[in-house]
Amino acid sequence: MLASNGSFIVHPDQAMRSGKTIFTQEEYGGNSTILHAAKVMLAGEEGTMPFRQRDQDWIVFFKPFLQTDVPGRSMEQISWSIGVVYSEDQIFDTYNTLLFYVVAISIIGLLVFYLLCRFVIRRQMRSLQRLTHAAQRVSEGHYDDPMPPLRREDEIGLLYQNFEAMKQSLDNHVKELTDLTKTLKRRREVTREIYAKEQSVDRMKSFFLYFVTNQMIAPAEDIERYVKTLSSNYHDLSPTEVSQIVGTIDMKSNTIIEMINDILNAADD
Repeated sequence: MLASNGSFIVHPDQAMRSGKTIFTQEEYGGNSTILHAAKVMLAGEEGTMPFRQRDQDWIVFFKPFLQTDVPGRSMEQISWSIGVVYSEDQIFDTYNTLLFYVVAISIIGLLVFYLLCRFVIRRQMRSLQRLTHAAQRVSEGHYDDPMPPLRREDEIGLLYQNFEAMKQSLDNHVKELTDLTKTLKRRREVTREIYAKEQSVDRMKSFFLYFVTNQMIAPAEDIERYVKTLSSNYHDLSPTEVSQIVGTIDMKSNTIIEMINDILNAADD
């Protein structure tokens, strides 16, 4: 508490109440911030003001001293001012502690949020990784690989189910194509065997026709020769000779007819 002349009325240090004013004491005389605060207090103002002393920051909270109206006591006006001084460390100690807690809680909260997000993302990505692995296996031709079950009802679960259905359908089509390819291969082998047999039969027929045709040449030439002989020398031949020639022509003709019948039968076969 300061009197109107700047002397200390109340001070924790009794040495400060020696009768000297704040303006004359050596401890405060060279400190302009303290002298400025004292002048403001003695001017009857109210408020706060920082100052520095002994390499430490302080704040003084001050207001004018008001007397209480007591019956029988003089109400003479006095110009006293009350000031309460705290160091900034004392004032902001709780604030700094609270700030530390807030920062620590924020860091822990961010860490927990990061871990939670990481867990959720990894959980979501695990399903996509399964789907990617299954798609990779399908691209490599492994259509019949079983897919692990996935119990999800969101968009990823629906995509997983649709992909599994598509994979099953593709597997069925591939199996059908494989069976059809095997069937076509068997039919091709059978067709090739039949074709080979037909080629063999055609070669045999060609050889048979060639052989029979060659066999028919001699009888046909004999018939032609006998017919010419008969037509040129008919009057000079005896009935016996004519009869022999006619018999020979008939025999040769029957031989040719038999060969033709064999050719026709071979063609029917």
